[in-house]
Amino acid sequence: MKKILPLILVLSISTSVFAKDFSDVRESSPYFNATQYLSQIGVINGYSDGTFKPYNEINRAELLKLLIEGAGISIQTPSSNCFPDTPYNQWYSPYICTAKTLGFINGYPDGTFKPAQKINKVEAIKMLGEVYSWQLPKTSTPLYDDTPINQWYIPYLSYAKTKNLLPESGAEYKPESNMIRGSISETLYRYLITKELDEKMYSEDLKIDLPEETDLKISKTKFQNTVLAPGEIKIVLSWDTPDPNTEEETEIPVDLDAHLIQPNDEEIYFAKKISSNVDSLMEIIDGDEVINIRNYQDGTYEYFVNNFAGEQSFTSVNAKVEIYDQNGLAGIFYPEEEWENKLWEVFELSEDREIIEINKIGNCELITKITVVCPEI
Repeated sequence: MKKILPLILVLSISTSVFAKDFSDVRESSPYFNATQYLSQIGVINGYSDGTFKPYNEINRAELLKLLIEGAGISIQTPSSNCFPDTPYNQWYSPYICTAKTLGFINGYPDGTFKPAQKINKVEAIKMLGEVYSWQLPKTSTPLYDDTPINQWYIPYLSYAKTKNLLPESGAEYKPESNMIRGSISETLYRYLITKELDEKMYSEDLKIDLPEETDLKISKTKFQNTVLAPGEIKIVLSWDTPDPNTEEETEIPVDLDAHLIQPNDEEIYFAKKISSNVDSLMEIIDGDEVINIRNYQDGTYEYFVNNFAGEQSFTSVNAKVEIYDQNGLAGIFYPEEEWENKLWEVFELSEDREIIEINKIGNCELITKITVVCPEI
């Protein structure tokens, strides 16, 4: 119940952005859509002279910046060198150190990272696959005339080619040649919009219409850039609260409560913020009710929202539930019905960590276990 718990304030980011017209990337360029999209979402900025230089080779530090910003990962500011050749006060160090902490990179056998070294095409594709946690195929077939099936990079290349993420269309891939800025931008663009549109593979028919300049305002959630440990899950309940300066004093503001019933039947909610075995933790962050599952139990979790106070419906206050894991936003739910009932049964989490959508509004008949809200079933 957020009105009686202390608040932990977190900054939310709201930024107006627009696609840049790079002077060296015309509409006829094979990289035009990619650079427009990536600049629109704030991943690339180009150079101070207004160019993007799509045919320039990209180095290892530049690539990590591109990939990590594209993934929306929270950047850690280092206080010491994470590699001997990566001074902590350089522009690229936060990206490299974040990637090392998250296990995306290991560096070379001599302990160095070589940030300024150009990166070849297959190294770049592997780095992309690591940052985005690609589910690599267990078996692969010959891909290009110059990519033998027994090479270390074949699973990454096979994934990218199967999903049509590679702009190369000839019989050869030239795996040892250096990656250029335009090519990796095109591959990242294809992956991001395929994921955004929930398609199995990229095709030129997939389009995301981008608003003109200041018509677009991107509002990032407070937790979009949060880095979670492997296996950790964060569930965020948010809704609109009335402005005390404009609402009538007689109106009771809506107060929603998040409830998580664990497989062992222990219930995490506002009055019980920490489970007895410290598997889960609840906290209030800038008015949002946040439940963290830190050690996943065997069995099924049940998550629902209780309308503790107020007469408005869930939809009228723009209630929203987001689920995050180590890869970022894993699911988002909005109530689908405009009923003024007290309970919103949102989802279940299976033993295999599958999100099972329920998304129904009603009363205690929706809940399958005994809770403080529904003491009898």
